[in-house]
Amino acid sequence: DEMAPVDAAARKVAAKAAQARARSLARLRTAQAMTRYQANIVLLCACQVRMDTAANSEELQAHALSITPPDAVLDPRSLTQETLRRFALWYRCAFQAERLVEGTPVRRLCDIVQRTLLCISKRRGEVMDLVVLAAAAVRATTVRCRIVIPMQLVSFKPPPSSARPTNHSGRKIAETVPEYTKNIGLYGWLEIFIDGRWTHVDP
Repeated sequence: DEMAPVDAAARKVAAKAAQARARSLARLRTAQAMTRYQANIVLLCACQVRMDTAANSEELQAHALSITPPDAVLDPRSLTQETLRRFALWYRCAFQAERLVEGTPVRRLCDIVQRTLLCISKRRGEVMDLVVLAAAAVRATTVRCRIVIPMQLVSFKPPPSSARPTNHSGRKIAETVPEYTKNIGLYGWLEIFIDGRWTHVDP
């Protein structure tokens, strides 16, 4: 009976310590998630700068303008919603968009301009390269446009270790592209300045 108050006090202390550890772990996980999302924002900004720089390339603008049919070329003197619709429709029909990430490693050129020029010859390419191509075609006509990359929610939950692939010897190896990022890929569109406001255009 004399030990009962001592045991109760010990249990209270242990419970408080467990709660403190749980709060500390929750704060740590929140801080880690914030760090990941901040890094994601920085990488998206860096990607957008590279894409904007490529879209300003005179070489790419000349090629983009040369392949755009006359009725789809944007004229800054008579820019209407209908001309924007024709422009976007032609690009969607003329090029086949491919996903950036399909769960397998892809060899590709690092130079966005050269990669986009390759899209012209193949009539297909990654979504973001086609956005750069469309932006170059718009800027070649001196019409103001900007490239938009949306924030995308990313799951940081790792796959179970049993799901990792094995080589011929049976030893587990790391995936080049993690299972939980297979459906993640960059996506973007254009906003073109018309009638005093930015208008969404998805080529």
